Amino acid sequence: MPRNFTIAEKCKILDEYESVRAKQPQREFAKEKGIDPKTLRNILGKAVEYRELANTKHITDRKRKREAKHQDIDQALIKWFDLLESSMLSSMDFTSAQKLNHSLEILDLVTGCVQKAG
Repeated sequence: MPRNFTIAEKCKILDEYESVRAKQPQREFAKEKGIDPKTLRNILGKAVEYRELANTKHITDRKRKREAKHQDIDQALIKWFDLLESSMLSSMDFTSAQKLNHSLEILDLVTGCVQKAG
């Protein structure tokens, strides 16, 4: 089963490989570490990128960052949840609830994965 490594794990693999590079072939190193040889080649091929990410303020314990398909909808939902969290929408009247459900119906038409509130 393929495994997704975090940036920190990839950097650790790079460090370990650099220390044994002259003594051990890639295939043996990969087998010893329980990594698929192709995965090790991919990590070694992107070593510079992973080192740069680790040296910036990038979160290194994250597997990968996934981008939203519909960025504007994603941002609208984040704003809505922020408002909800700040209790501005916690006491919703009937009209507000209807407007919210209508908005969610529109979002459902676009994304196909939104459920109605309340």
